Amino acid sequence: MVKRLAEGGMVVPELTARPRQGYARGAQGVEQILRKSEQLLIDEGPGALTLRRIAAECAMTQGNLSYYFKSKNDLLMALVEAIAQSYRTAARRFELEAGLDPLQKLRELVLAYMDNLVSKRTTRIFTELWALASLDDAARLALRGIYDEAIAQFERATGEANPALGATDRRLIALEAIAILEGHTVIIGHGMTYTECRDELIAQVCRTIEQLVLRAEPTT
Repeated sequence: MVKRLAEGGMVVPELTARPRQGYARGAQGVEQILRKSEQLLIDEGPGALTLRRIAAECAMTQGNLSYYFKSKNDLLMALVEAIAQSYRTAARRFELEAGLDPLQKLRELVLAYMDNLVSKRTTRIFTELWALASLDDAARLALRGIYDEAIAQFERATGEANPALGATDRRLIALEAIAILEGHTVIIGHGMTYTECRDELIAQVCRTIEQLVLRAEPTT
């Protein structure tokens, strides 16, 4: 039986932040601002991310907020990078803790991603990140960093489950697996239309990706 997210799967940690260069105050104030901003994004969408609203949520004045972030765009880019880092950290921790045979590891990896994908946090955040990344280079790079980590993880799992595959084949299968997984956000993500089919679809996705990996033959 594959572990599910509630039993210790790929849990995404809270946002953390390093002290910003040139600022005397530590990371605590930055983390408070970023965490409140993330929660507003999840609960109310990007329209709620005004400096006035964020300052109020943090119980500080806009002047105090501007000490940490000079503009809304400055804050937004810091938020995107912090979110990206939290997902990269989750992926690395999950892989280190798996400790399973290759096929079971692949199954658990798929389930962990699906369980995470349908959470409110991930559904809301990624739909906004996709939109932002289509317009902003910095956001696009941050999002690419998240997917690079996920793709590398699936490449390793694919290679372990089907050692006959070369590097190019492993990468293509990993890219296809990520595309399959992410595509389900708009179908069974939090608050989406077909959530009544969630369990059946998650099981089907697991079978699809498992067969994709196991039936693949080297192309070179």
